[in-house]
Formats: sequence, structure tokens, C-alpha cells
Amino acid sequence: MKVVEKIIPILVFFWVITIFCSTLALARRGEEPMEVEYVGANYRDPFELPLALRASIVPPEEELPAVVEPEAEVGLPALRVDGMIWGSARPQAIIDGEVYDVGDVVKEAEIIGIDRKGVVLFYKDRKFILRPKNERRQIGEDENED
Repeated sequence: MKVVEKIIPILVFFWVITIFCSTLALARRGEEPMEVEYVGANYRDPFELPLALRASIVPPEEELPAVVEPEAEVGLPALRVDGMIWGSARPQAIIDGEVYDVGDVVKEAEIIGIDRKGVVLFYKDRKFILRPKNERRQIGEDENED
């Protein structure tokens, strides 16, 4: 009997909270969302480097290298993903019948990630996703997927 006496006030408390929250939600149903405007014109940008650090890290514009025109489209070498293990401490991929870890190099392409989407490769200054069904695409082409 004592256990029931202890549980009843707890249940009543949760019931009251539930009623309060549902009433509040119903009351706000017709309201427009409140807009919050941030006005920080007088404050320093927290993502910008302080002047002392910026001068030592960012070289003056005359020292920056010239813009290099992009080369012709880079194609990934012929690779076939036979299987993948991700979500573990040591993700691995089976590519062309061989087992590879993150950081390994396959036909001049470095494996920089293995996840449920596929094997992420870095090849000739570009990132590619190699999928088990031999789907290849350069990262940034179809970002609307998934």
C-alpha cells in the first residue's frame, strides 16, 4: 500500500504537466512564430581572427599564388566496391577483392572515409564517393540525394 501512495503523487504531477503543455500548445496554434533579430553591429565577429593573429597567418595579397585554371574533368580509376563495414571503430571496404582501411591508397586514390553512403576517395585533388553498385560521382554534384 505504501508504494501506491508514493506513486500516485508522481502520476498526478505528470498528468498536470501534460495537461498544461497541451493547453499551451493549443493556445499558440493560431499565433505566428516570434521573430528574433540579432543586432550585433558593435560586437566583434567571433569567427574572425584577431588582427594580431590574422597578420601572422594570412599572407599579404601579393604573396598569394595566382589562380590556377581547373584542369579537364578528372575521372576515377576503375574500382569496384564489393562490400563495406562502417559504424565501427575500424571501418573497412572490400575493393576489387582486397580489404582496405581509411588512409589506405588504392590505384593512387586515398580512402579518406567509409560510411553508409559509400567509400570517400581523394584522387587528384578531388573527392569522390564510390558506392557498392559502382556508382561514382564527384562530391558536390548531387547534394540533394539523401
